[in-house]
Amino acid sequence: MKVQITFKKHDPGADKEITFTKTFTSLLPEASNQELKDFATAFASLVDSDSFEALKIVSEQL
Repeated sequence: MKVQITFKKHDPGADKEITFTKTFTSLLPEASNQELKDFATAFASLVDSDSFEALKIVSEQL
C-alpha cells in the first residue's frame, strides 16, 4: 500500500500552476483510511502549497 500526495501551487512569477508529488511506501498495512487521510493532511500542512489531493494506492497480484 502507498499514499501519494499531489500538491498544487500557483507561481505568480511565471503565471502558471506547479504540480509536485510525494509518495510514501513504508506504511502500516492495518492503517485505516481515516488514519491515512489524517497523515496526509498533517504532512500537507508542512508544505507550501495552495491545495493537495491524497490517493491510497493498493497493489494486488492477479
